[in-house]
Amino acid sequence: MPNFRLTFITTDGRVKTDEWEMPSEASVRQLLDEQGRVLIRLKRIDLDLKQRGLSGLMRRFNLTRSRQFDCVQLTEDWVALLASGLSVSDSLQTLLEWQQDSATTANSVLGSALQQVVVRLHEGMPLDQAWQASGLRLEATWLLSIKLGMQTAQLVDVLRHWLALQHWRRSFRGRLKKLLTYPLIASSILMLVLGFMLVWVLPDLIGFLIDMNAPINQATRSMYVVSNLLISQPWLLLTGLLGTALAFWLGIKLLGSQRIPYIGRVTLALERAYLMRQFHWLLATGTTLHDAVGQMIANNPSTERKTQLQALHDQLAQGVPMPQAVAQNLALPGFSQKLLTLAEKTGQLAPVMQQLADYFEAQAKQQLDRLEPWVEPITTLVLGGVVVWMILAILGPVYGMMAHAIF
Repeated sequence: MPNFRLTFITTDGRVKTDEWEMPSEASVRQLLDEQGRVLIRLKRIDLDLKQRGLSGLMRRFNLTRSRQFDCVQLTEDWVALLASGLSVSDSLQTLLEWQQDSATTANSVLGSALQQVVVRLHEGMPLDQAWQASGLRLEATWLLSIKLGMQTAQLVDVLRHWLALQHWRRSFRGRLKKLLTYPLIASSILMLVLGFMLVWVLPDLIGFLIDMNAPINQATRSMYVVSNLLISQPWLLLTGLLGTALAFWLGIKLLGSQRIPYIGRVTLALERAYLMRQFHWLLATGTTLHDAVGQMIANNPSTERKTQLQALHDQLAQGVPMPQAVAQNLALPGFSQKLLTLAEKTGQLAPVMQQLADYFEAQAKQQLDRLEPWVEPITTLVLGGVVVWMILAILGPVYGMMAHAIF
């Protein structure tokens, strides 16, 4: 007998989701009508024999992945509904209806989560806690935005500030991805060609050269060493490559990414800009600087940044002047302390944080503009050097043998 998942309104006006085992959809609808319940949604969820195999496993995998959904698109739709004048409950109900109209797995999961949020709101649970209990994996800053928005009765404005922060992060991530696309693609193609040469071409060439008593140059000898390791001891070569990558990563962790030429400057400017935008986002909701720092400590994944923010939080609690504490603990340039002093006098701390964020963002853009024209030429030169090495190793002995035979 098939199983059905249904959402309906009970006789006392509550929304409920349940799973029933019934002969058909018609029998489900008939039973609900007899009980005086109003059907909202009905879906058959039983798995046939084909779905119990690989396709069933893929379905469960997609269901798990869909729980890590993108909060940005949901927030954009939600803000549009709230800005149109709908209440929180009505806007969520509208979002639920939109999700129910779509049959994709992600929308089905999100629709189920929205249904739980609506039910918990009717039960009197706070909005941020209702979302947290929905079963979805949500960003901590998004939940904090909802909490602050409900506390200040400015949910739309707070969510808009959060959206601006996310769009800013995505724009820079997109530019960095675009910057790295050419080196990654070109390097991948070269590695495939080099691997083919090392495994299939070079061993036969070396055997031919030895049979002909032809001279073997240094490039061919070095390439043959790598080829021999790749064929006879691939795990040793792989371990060496992984060890080199691990040592490089640990070096960056210990020394700091800020010490890498150009990249370090871009990273530092982006970190400062994002930090200032976080301050602006929290201060724009009416939160005090001390409370904003406390919220950032709780929601920051970086241990180093948490340590800096904790020191700032303690100094602010001890009465250290705000401009001095912020500039010192967050390692900001000297001019920022003057701006913060002016903001403290005028009471315009949030706009000043926005100005600092714009300045650091302009710094990051300037460094990227300087770096971007050099990425493709440098990558081409490096790859060209590898290609020349391959040519000398593969064709050099052949040309040498031909020249010796001619003369």
